[in-house]
Amino acid sequence: MVISDSGKGFEVDPALQDKGLGLTSMQERVRLLRGTILIKSKPLGGTTIHVRVPTESEPTLRRAAE
Repeated sequence: MVISDSGKGFEVDPALQDKGLGLTSMQERVRLLRGTILIKSKPLGGTTIHVRVPTESEPTLRRAAE
């Protein structure tokens, strides 16, 4: 999934250290699904968030191969 906007953007590293729950919550939810998240943003340059989540769990793939 890719979410992108052309909004005001932000500095990613300071935002991840912030006390807000938005980015932290997104990262935690993706982690629980064993996925990856990449956040790209810059002030006045918009934001793009790439999320990749596997469609099958690893144990399911192993059973199918056996």
